Amino acid sequence: MPYPTDPSLRSGTLELLAGIWTRLPAAVERSRAWGADWFEVSTPFIHVEDGRVVAHVGVLEIPVVLEGRPQTVAGIHAVCSHAEHRRRGHVRALMERALAWVDERHATAMLWANDPGLYNRFGFVARPESIFVGSVSVRSSARADSDSSNKLRPLMLDQPEDLAFVRERLARRGPVSSHVAAAGPGWLALLDLALWTPGPSLAYLPELDCIVVYTIRERFLDLYDVIADRMPTLGEIAGQLGSRIDTAVVYFSPDSLDAPDLVAEPTVLIDDLMIRGPWPTGERAFAYSPLGRC
Repeated sequence: MPYPTDPSLRSGTLELLAGIWTRLPAAVERSRAWGADWFEVSTPFIHVEDGRVVAHVGVLEIPVVLEGRPQTVAGIHAVCSHAEHRRRGHVRALMERALAWVDERHATAMLWANDPGLYNRFGFVARPESIFVGSVSVRSSARADSDSSNKLRPLMLDQPEDLAFVRERLARRGPVSSHVAAAGPGWLALLDLALWTPGPSLAYLPELDCIVVYTIRERFLDLYDVIADRMPTLGEIAGQLGSRIDTAVVYFSPDSLDAPDLVAEPTVLIDDLMIRGPWPTGERAFAYSPLGRC
């Protein structure tokens, strides 16, 4: 069920969302220019009164890898109602419709909530995430050249050549983790990058044949995502980005990074991850990449 083709309903939906998330309209337009149209990939459930969109629940169908198995989960997003129409049951009714639609198609639904209690009533359960922090063991050959400028190619998505390169690599990337990871053609990563602007740096590392999404804070490397056919090690990545790096903070499950010194630290990255349906259980810590969130 695509978004209504009626331009007034599309613009009305965006007007509603802009009243909640002021940066969203610019991000929607930016991601559309990058080839990731928010209105094409999100299935809407809307409530209209007097021709005005006053409540919305969206569903994204998100390819993931969970415990080594590729599958598709439903991502619930942009749940809201107009301030003048709250406490009238509109969002509850839309959530029930959306979840009935989801249950016919997917075993698992996910969302990130700033008020988790609102979603418990719909069967969602909080699944705590972690970041992974520790020292970086960089091989001596990777540290040999202290100037990293000749080892990376900065990427700017507003440049057509760079955008085409990133989209091509996203389309054939491998998952960053076999435990919990986003997968698929990469439109969600482009949507998240559009929302996260200004945001982290993107660079292609030719020697490792990968794209990294990162920031550097003096000796610290914040690693948000790696776009690659084959995952390099954390030490190889750090060695390409700068000889002064000795500590990394990784924002996704690091099982493919060959980084035994990383330690999980439970955290909330803006909002709480909530799951409805099957999800990897047990004591194993995990993190879901910021560029795979809905």
